[in-house]
Amino acid sequence: DGSLARGELPRPLSVGALIERRLQRVTEPALALARVAAIAGVDFSIELAEAAIGVRAVQLASAWSELQDAQVLRGEGFAHDLVSDAVLRGVPPVVARRMHAQCAGWLSARGGEPARLARHWRLGGHPAEAALAFERAATRASQASRRHEEAELLLQSAHAYADAGQPAQRFEALAARVSALIVAKLDERALEE
Repeated sequence: DGSLARGELPRPLSVGALIERRLQRVTEPALALARVAAIAGVDFSIELAEAAIGVRAVQLASAWSELQDAQVLRGEGFAHDLVSDAVLRGVPPVVARRMHAQCAGWLSARGGEPARLARHWRLGGHPAEAALAFERAATRASQASRRHEEAELLLQSAHAYADAGQPAQRFEALAARVSALIVAKLDERALEE
């Protein structure tokens, strides 16, 4: 900030402020790529970035290199969770919602992991799709004998069905949750439900 040149010691900044200053120095294409990475989270890949931004991978090379040089990205992920958080704070909610929906659609077409798809659909403002994805995730948890996880995923599905205005499907998800709780030998919780 020029304070050393004036013979002053610089004021310490928080880590978040330092990260935000670093992000202010990157070009708009690099920032767009960082935003896609932040929204996609663990599902981020160059292929997803191509689809979300609408350009070929070769056109993303400069932005990718710039983010790696700025120590924003390392490989296909963020250099640190704090960097990801700072990027997310800079994404307007309406844009984040649309990007989550785009991620969910892209991942769904490629057989993405259902629980992560459900999260993207929910954050993307598509509760009915989120509910179905939560149900698929619950089925996978059941097949792996992870009954507690199955019950929690079914509860998330029921909430999503409620948000979608589908009371019959909500009831079915809650009934399946009770069954999962009984199988998990959580009879008192099942009785409360």
